[in-house]
Amino acid sequence: MIFGAPNSSLAMLMIIGTMTSCHAFLSPGMNKSEYKRAVGLLFNGEDSELSRPAASPEEQASSLADGSFFMGIDQDYVPFPHRDFTAPDVVRLCMDNLKNNNEPYANAGLECCFNFSTDRCRAAQGGSLEMFVQYAANPVFASMVNAKEWQVLSTGPLIQGTPTRGAMQTVLIHVQPQKGQARRFLWTLQQERRPPRQGCWLVW
Repeated sequence: MIFGAPNSSLAMLMIIGTMTSCHAFLSPGMNKSEYKRAVGLLFNGEDSELSRPAASPEEQASSLADGSFFMGIDQDYVPFPHRDFTAPDVVRLCMDNLKNNNEPYANAGLECCFNFSTDRCRAAQGGSLEMFVQYAANPVFASMVNAKEWQVLSTGPLIQGTPTRGAMQTVLIHVQPQKGQARRFLWTLQQERRPPRQGCWLVW
């Protein structure tokens, strides 16, 4: 044990030094492109934006079959819709990511919410992630971004789907922003009926 102590201490210092350098290299607030490049250079020695191959048609088909792949959105760094997530799960994922909006990169939390939004919801906010980020700057929505804390107050009953819409459920939450008064938000979610996100709970 005596002879092992110096080596153990050295190993611990090396680990701490590595963690410190990683933290400095992958600083919160990077934009998405900068973060992806930094990850690739740090762990793979290459630019992940340039070197990462596109998914093959077979990989896309396999991912579509289990509900985990949707064209146009990068799912490597933020949560993404999946049929295993319940409506309350989706709210928790969105709120936890909004609470840490700039981790691992700038507006990653808002991107998570965009990923879990229905086409109807996206269209109402401009249709693109960039427009959604602008919309989220309004004082009401912004109170959920980087909030001090939040909690679920109640979960509504599951409303069964009909021939024209999927099942629906509401989740009421309490949010304490970093500044200002606490607010309550009622999240309304619907189970998507159309592929490729068929069966996934999305913010309606």
